[in-house]
Amino acid sequence: MKIRVASFVLVLTLSFLSTGRVYPQEAGGPSSIEKEKETAKFPMAWDLGPDTVDISGYPPDIQSAYKVFADKCGSCHTLARALNTPFATPEEWNRYVNKMVRKPGSGISPQEAKEVFRFLVHDSKVRKLSDPKAWEKHIQGLLDTFQEKYGKGKSPSE
Repeated sequence: MKIRVASFVLVLTLSFLSTGRVYPQEAGGPSSIEKEKETAKFPMAWDLGPDTVDISGYPPDIQSAYKVFADKCGSCHTLARALNTPFATPEEWNRYVNKMVRKPGSGISPQEAKEVFRFLVHDSKVRKLSDPKAWEKHIQGLLDTFQEKYGKGKSPSE
C-alpha cells in the first residue's frame, strides 16, 4: 500500500513538474492543453490593438524570427496580445517567453523561443522604447477601450 501511494505521489509530482499544472481530467472532459488554449481566448486589453506590425524595415533575420513568432504565438492567442502588451525590456520578454514555453501544448522549442524572444526584443526597441510617451498613450487607450467594452470591474492580466 505504501508503495502504491508513493508511486502515485511520484507520478503526480512528475506530472506537475513537466506541465507546470495538474488538471485532473474528467472522463470526456478537456485536456490540460485544451484548458490552456481556452483560457488564452479570454479577452485582454492588449487584444484590442493592432494585430500586425510592418516588419519591412526590420533586418532579414528579425523578419525570419517574426514568422516563428506569428506561427507559435498566434496558435493560442491573438498576435495583438503580444504586440500590444506593455512588456518591452529584454528581461520582461525573457520571463514571459519562458512562461509561454512551459504552457501545456505550446509546442515552442528552445530554438523557437530564442527566435520569438529576438523578434519581440527588436520590435519593442523600435515601436515601444523609441517613443515611450507615445507607447504609454497607446497602452492607456487600450485600457480605456477595454474598460468601456468589458466593464470597470475587469482588468487585464499578464
